[in-house]
Amino acid sequence: MTAIDAGPETLEIMAEPGSPFVANVAQQPHLIGQTSADNVARYFAGQKLPVQTFIPVVPVKGPQEAKAVYKQLGYGELQ
Repeated sequence: MTAIDAGPETLEIMAEPGSPFVANVAQQPHLIGQTSADNVARYFAGQKLPVQTFIPVVPVKGPQEAKAVYKQLGYGELQ
């Protein structure tokens, strides 16, 4: 089974031994927020902004990557 938008709960399930989740794609909420704030500051400073801003996603495959991405995204550590 695969999913998109790997939040902490989904990553926790993926990290379990024998989990049916084998792949996922995680957004980066901190980076999304930081980029949005930066864009607002640039807008109010009179700078021209692109029509769209791309924030890369993080592919996640298997339990070990789920644990690593869980930590990378600031959710803590999984055993």
